[in-house]
Amino acid sequence: MTKLAETIASLKVDRRSLGVFWLGQAGYVLKTSRNQLIYIDAYLTNMCESLPGGGVAAKRLIPSPLDVFELTRGLMCFTHRHQDHMDDEAIAILAKSAPAVVYAGPVSCTRAMTSELGVPEDRIRLLQVGSVCEFDGYTIRAVFADHGDSEPDAVGILLEVDGIRVYHTGDTAYRPERMGEVRTLKPQVILACINGTYGNLDAIEAARLADDVGAKAAIPCHYWFFVAQNLRAEGTPAAFLDACKAHAPHAEPVILAIGEPFVFRKG
Repeated sequence: MTKLAETIASLKVDRRSLGVFWLGQAGYVLKTSRNQLIYIDAYLTNMCESLPGGGVAAKRLIPSPLDVFELTRGLMCFTHRHQDHMDDEAIAILAKSAPAVVYAGPVSCTRAMTSELGVPEDRIRLLQVGSVCEFDGYTIRAVFADHGDSEPDAVGILLEVDGIRVYHTGDTAYRPERMGEVRTLKPQVILACINGTYGNLDAIEAARLADDVGAKAAIPCHYWFFVAQNLRAEGTPAAFLDACKAHAPHAEPVILAIGEPFVFRKG
């Protein structure tokens, strides 16, 4: 068992609390007080390196902190079809090895899961902007994201559990005029991309979004993962720390190492 799998298994999460682990890139594992596991955009293999146009530029700099076969239960959510967010290789393995794992994502993701990756339809939930999926003790709401014309059904994800709301931005541009629903829902935690390329939020825009939604804890992601990533100073965690001081004074920036546990406690 990997060290992270042991840490996740041993972490005790109290009521009105939520455990958060960063997997690198935009991937997270969230653990609830009821011992439930929710994975968002978990990239666990090296498949991007072997894709056309991948190669060394898409080589991951840090080995996966979890082995695919250590995922035996829980929900896997995907914000869009890009394979550093939706890991086809991992899903094809889990479809056979882990019948207790269920999945949720926009239509481009669900279509690929059924037609290409062998996931039974009864283990898949569809995420569309405005939709809410109810699970045992928590909900997943799909919210607006703008990841360009190539990913028109991309979504952000808002998890609500134990009175805590966590907003995963997915890959998105800063569109405050379209993000009113999330502002209304007032998530206490934001998991925000900061790389500032391919139309994504940079550190300043992510901090502004954290302030817009009233987040108490702001956790950046989507940086320092692939060889050809974060070529801009505006897409680094140091820039995010400075941006939070300037633009999100009420949000605590939380910079996580991969696999480091963070427990958010409401209040």
